[in-house]
Amino acid sequence: MSASYKLVCQRYDKDPSKGKVKLQTIIKRKASYKTLATIEYKNWSDKSVMILSGEPNADELNVKIKKALLDAQITVVHSSKLDKVVEYAEKRINAIYIYNTKRTKITALKKLKEFRKDYKKFQDINKDFTRSFYSYLSEHHVSGTANEYFTIIKYYIKEAVDDKIIEVEGDPFKNITKRVKAHKYEVLSRVELNTFLNHTFTEPIRHLTQHSFKFMMYGAGMRISDFLHLSWSNFKVINSNMNIRFKMKKTNTIKETKLSLQALESLIPFMEDYKEIDLTLYQNQKKVLLDLYNMISDLQEKHDNLSSDLISVDVLKDESIEAMNKLKEDWKQHVKNIKLKQEYSVYIDSYKKQLLTLEQHIYDILISQIQILSISYGSDRVYPLLRGFKGQVLVEETRNRATKNNYFLGTMREELDIKSPLSNHQARHVFAQRLFEAGANFHDISIELGHKSLAVTENYRKQISSEKSKDVVKLFVDSFK
Repeated sequence: MSASYKLVCQRYDKDPSKGKVKLQTIIKRKASYKTLATIEYKNWSDKSVMILSGEPNADELNVKIKKALLDAQITVVHSSKLDKVVEYAEKRINAIYIYNTKRTKITALKKLKEFRKDYKKFQDINKDFTRSFYSYLSEHHVSGTANEYFTIIKYYIKEAVDDKIIEVEGDPFKNITKRVKAHKYEVLSRVELNTFLNHTFTEPIRHLTQHSFKFMMYGAGMRISDFLHLSWSNFKVINSNMNIRFKMKKTNTIKETKLSLQALESLIPFMEDYKEIDLTLYQNQKKVLLDLYNMISDLQEKHDNLSSDLISVDVLKDESIEAMNKLKEDWKQHVKNIKLKQEYSVYIDSYKKQLLTLEQHIYDILISQIQILSISYGSDRVYPLLRGFKGQVLVEETRNRATKNNYFLGTMREELDIKSPLSNHQARHVFAQRLFEAGANFHDISIELGHKSLAVTENYRKQISSEKSKDVVKLFVDSFK
């Protein structure tokens, strides 16, 4: 049962003109009293619950008795109910082994402590408390986060009641309607993404942050928590392909992904610190590859600019000598253009085959370098700034690095005048949306994102897919081509 507190003034038996101001405490219908001050009885106001100005030192005495009342109320809130809930929840949370599982619970409990500190008037865990706490969360967080924190605290309060740590009257959570606000993720446009990926950042920390984003994006939308926990031992060669195998922190399940050339290239800034790594051959082959790209691009441009249109029928109607001569010249040029386009096509096809061979060669070079690191430095974190830390320090540095990466991505976004949000998780959104828009198999997308069920993937698709998503009818028609 909850306690109630009240300030009262009782006449002094030996001198009825005097009164004693007391703190009345009622617990289970039993009252107890504590004397706070002795005054002239006529100087007490039951209506205002205060000592009137006719009493010497009235202001000081009012401060004293109000403080006593407030301290009693706070003692009930802290000691009788909320303190016990906080202590109970802390023990339960500390027993959780996986940090990412308990991180949100720690934050939710922190919010409860902040609320308790700012709003000391609540004497009990009742409907007034739960509604005010939910409003407090909603004012400081988006609806999804507020609902998540509120659900966690609700769980621990109910568990504390079930374990007889505290008692509450009725159901303090009954009829509380959670607010749901429609939220759609903004994904970087193609222009914005290319601007970010192709920009050269000279500052080392921003360079590392950019390449972290690239690897997470090309690494099947990897989460920042998984990326920062990666070690070189997570990289394995399977059937001549570099794969990455790790346990996802959020779901505690094993994930394996085949890495592309772009993913391996994004790891280069993380490999350069090792003296055993020699990237000279890679750099030379990469230069040849870029030259080949440029050659193909130039040939393609020339190919596209050559006209291969047939001669207009209107020219054939003109029987003048000038028209006939023009017809002959046009025909010669037309035949020449056809031959040139064919030659360009042959060259383009040939260079594209060379391109594929060269890309595979570069891929193999990077695989060999990563294998060296996997064998000799398997326990090293891939992210350079996390190497050398151990134990709790490593846990804290890993946690802080995700926040710092988001901060630097924010500064890079401002520098490049990108309008859409840019964060660690955007790498995952970009990966998912590109697959949705390309009409990839829904089940395959779910597997690559590491979702436990298709329902999660469907919710994800609703949040980030755009009007550019492919029409299923068009996909059906295209399947006959």
